[in-house]
This record gives sequence, C-alpha cells and structure tokens, in this order.
Amino acid sequence: MTTLETDPLPRVEPREAKCCAELGMAGEMGSSAAPSCPMAAMCRGAIDKPRSAYWLLVPGTLLMVIGVAIVLEPRILVWLIGGLLALLGLGVILMAGALHRAALRMQKQQRA
Repeated sequence: MTTLETDPLPRVEPREAKCCAELGMAGEMGSSAAPSCPMAAMCRGAIDKPRSAYWLLVPGTLLMVIGVAIVLEPRILVWLIGGLLALLGLGVILMAGALHRAALRMQKQQRA
C-alpha cells in the first residue's frame, strides 16, 4: 500500500498548497467550493506569505496574557471592559464623522 492510499489527505508542501477543490477533496471536506472562491484565494495568499502565521502569534499571545491577568486579578476585567467600551465609543464617533463627511460630499455632487 502506498502512502496516498493510507492517508486520505495528501501531504502538500506549503508553497505548493492549493484549495480543497483543486486537490479533489471538496466532497470530503463537505463543500463544493470552486477554485475561484474568496476563501480559497485568501488561504492561498496566506500560504504564500509564511510571515502571516507569525503575525497571528501577536494577538494570540496578547489574548493569553489578558486571560492569565484576569485569572490572577479578576478586578482587571472591569478595567478591560471599560477600555473596550471607550474604544467602541471612539469608533462610533469616528464612523459618524466619516458618514457625515460622505453625506456632505454627496450633497455637493448632486448640486453641481
């Protein structure tokens, strides 16, 4: 028996990786994704850029540190929620300003 017969998923080097549909595994994966689907293009882009995996370590490590800090000092959770709400408020204010400027620009274009 060959390795391909015993192993249902073929071993693929990172630079040669293709989406599930191109490997003929669309049925096995439970989807019928076309090679041109956005998810396949995104995965192919991430595979072509090996540094993208390292950038995922940053938020993962940050989340782990925050989790440990909450376990060690539960009162920090109140400060984190407060900070999150402040950032959310800032985001809403910035989005409102951007929408207001876009509406003004559209009104100017309709008048001209």
